[in-house]
Amino acid sequence: MNFIVLYCVKNQYEMFEEFLFKYSLTSYSKVNILIFDDNSLPNQKELLKNLCKKYNNITWINPLVNENASAPIFSAFKCADDYLLNKNIPIDWMLFFENDCFPFQENFWDELNLTINKHEFLKEKVGLFGFNNFQ
Repeated sequence: MNFIVLYCVKNQYEMFEEFLFKYSLTSYSKVNILIFDDNSLPNQKELLKNLCKKYNNITWINPLVNENASAPIFSAFKCADDYLLNKNIPIDWMLFFENDCFPFQENFWDELNLTINKHEFLKEKVGLFGFNNFQ
C-alpha cells in the first residue's frame, strides 16, 4: 500500500519533529508526509522550511498560507487532494494524525497494510477509518 500522512500544524514544529522522529517507534521514512500550516508565526514557518530541507519525505503543501482560511482541517484535506492531483501522485490511503500523535508499533505501516489487505471491504467500501488511543 502507498500511504501519505497529512498533518495540520500551527506553531508546534519543535514538538512535531520530536514526536515523529524521536519518540515514535515506527519509521516515517517509509511514507511521505504532507504538512498543511495553519498560519503559524514567521519563526515557526522557518522551522517548517528547515524540516522540509532536513527530511526529504516532508512537503509543505500550502507555503502561501491564507490568513483568513476557515476550517483548517477541511482546508488541509482539500489542499492535500489538490496537491496530489496536480503532482499526479498516486496513493492508496491518506492518513490524518494530530500533530502530537504517532504510532506506537515499530511495524505500524506493515501491520496497517496487512489489516487493510486482510479485510476486502476496507479496500472496496470504506473511505475513512480511525484508531483508538489510550491517552
